[in-house]
Amino acid sequence: MGFLSHLQNVFNMKADAALNAAENPGQVFDYSYTKQLEQLQQLRRAIADVVTNEKHIEMLEAQVEAQANRLQAQAAQALQAGREDLARVALQRKAALAAQTDAYKQQIAQLAAQQAHLEQVEQQVAQRIETFRTQKEMVKAQYQAAEAQVHVTESVQAFRRR
Repeated sequence: MGFLSHLQNVFNMKADAALNAAENPGQVFDYSYTKQLEQLQQLRRAIADVVTNEKHIEMLEAQVEAQANRLQAQAAQALQAGREDLARVALQRKAALAAQTDAYKQQIAQLAAQQAHLEQVEQQVAQRIETFRTQKEMVKAQYQAAEAQVHVTESVQAFRRR
């Protein structure tokens, strides 16, 4: 029976050591903090994507507006040449481009609103992460102090037993 109880004690010590290592709050908090930083980085990438899309649509809008201006000039030239039919066609094409420009402006406004919202969320998340980092460091320090206290207590008890 002595061997079995010794084996059980060894098993309990090993299991206890494994649980203590797994439950180290410093490691758990560090992992959580790393994951939060990764999510913040993803949020920042999303903001950059929105800005990129907004700039792309602004470029498309500028191209359409330039094309509309060319059509306006063509219509004026056609009128000067006495070609009302060509002027009418140019102005009809310009009107179609105006609808496209309006759609681009609406998309730009939506992207700007989305960007503003994401930037606000990013600031809030960054602040929460900073608060978490401070708390994480405090808990780690408390845990290390508690571990040191346990080791001191165990050492004193071991010394008294001798």
